Amino acid sequence: LEASIKDFEGQRKAKQKELEKELKKSKKTLSVMTTELKKTEQALDKLNMELQALNDEKKSSAEQMSKIAKNINLLEDEESKLSDAVARAKERYEEKNNLLEEKKKSN
Repeated sequence: LEASIKDFEGQRKAKQKELEKELKKSKKTLSVMTTELKKTEQALDKLNMELQALNDEKKSSAEQMSKIAKNINLLEDEESKLSDAVARAKERYEEKNNLLEEKKKSN
């Protein structure tokens, strides 16, 4: 019986040592994985900040493009008005020029 108890104690101690060794190994693995996770989270945070900056830039660019498009429309409208005004002035000039030519011919 005593030999049986010693044998059992020996097996228990061996099993306990094996478990302690496995626990130590698991703790080390957990530590490494935790460090890697923190690095990954930092990289993700950095990427998220870069993405936010790009989205802000995209929004700003879209707003600028909208303003530029409005300015282009205003300039096109102004150009059209000026073109019409030039055409009317040219017509008046030609009418007056024709009247002068007729007066010269009649004199």
